[in-house]
Amino acid sequence: MASQESETAAIAAIVKAADEQFKADEAAATAEEEGEAKEEGEGEKQVEVFTPEALKAALETSIEAYKLDPKQAAATGATTELTTKAKCGMDAKLIALFRDGKIDPKIMDVLSYNMFWCNGLVEDVDGESAYLPSRSIRQEMYAVLLEGSAKEVTEHHRKWNEEMGKHTFQPEVVTVGSSKIAFSNVLKGAADAKARTELLFQTIGAPAEGVPERLKFPSACIRFWMKQMISSGGITAVELAAITASLLQDKEEQSRRVSKEARPNWLSLKQTTRLAALQTTFLSANLLNQALANPVVPMSAATIYDGEFIHRFHHLQQRAKGIHLPPSLSLLESLSLVPPQTPPLQTTACTLPNVCKRGCTSTS
Repeated sequence: MASQESETAAIAAIVKAADEQFKADEAAATAEEEGEAKEEGEGEKQVEVFTPEALKAALETSIEAYKLDPKQAAATGATTELTTKAKCGMDAKLIALFRDGKIDPKIMDVLSYNMFWCNGLVEDVDGESAYLPSRSIRQEMYAVLLEGSAKEVTEHHRKWNEEMGKHTFQPEVVTVGSSKIAFSNVLKGAADAKARTELLFQTIGAPAEGVPERLKFPSACIRFWMKQMISSGGITAVELAAITASLLQDKEEQSRRVSKEARPNWLSLKQTTRLAALQTTFLSANLLNQALANPVVPMSAATIYDGEFIHRFHHLQQRAKGIHLPPSLSLLESLSLVPPQTPPLQTTACTLPNVCKRGCTSTS
């Protein structure tokens, strides 16, 4: 919805995409082909038939449930029961920004409760939380927001539970240092825009050179993610190529694309977990950017990350002949997405023999 100019346009786009997807899925269906003989004595099943009109009505009803009536918002006033020990206080401007949707609830959690909740993602639940690689970005955000009023923030994320013998959501105390920029000054407009931008990129790393303006922030996040993944075995050239191709795809074609087959059964759990870490990097960087009053244009998840495209691109490259490491690395260096100091990407024999039968290389 974020990519559309209005709610009406967004609803129309969703309905159109859903209708096209439904027709494509229906055409590709094999299990319930039209005319399939029914077992004798089987009763008629009541199935709710999909229609664009029904979906449109459901979307409109759902959106209405999330709307805050302007009169109700005005009557609420500029006060709140929330409190904070941070120097910024709960002033009227901060409350207004929050109620207007310009301050993320996660930022308010940090200010009010010194707490950050790491929402669940599609990842390997038997491995480390996908939020850990991007923690240093959040620590800078905590430092900006709290301005020394607290030395710790409690992050709730998935950790190994000895008693239960599996990973469960548990609290973990994270230290908070100091920052060059104070949130109270950001709210007052007293923090220089150049200084805020510099702090952002000092934290996540420099953006790629030679890429369009809209890709500078995402490219810096991808570089940060690559460096974090090195300690856990690295990524493959095919993965990086898939992410790059996703960023560079035509957005109009992306919005019109319809899946031509059922949901794939060849997803790699290891790759999915690495991509979950990339998503938490995008999230954490966006939150730090917001705490600094958005010195750069915020990233939209709808436009920078296309999970279906990335997984399908990765799979199709493997199923063909794979991407040999030197040429692909040269290609990606020319796009300025690979830092010159990055160690060679690690590759191993493919572990998907039933799918990849042509000698490709992959860590997944």
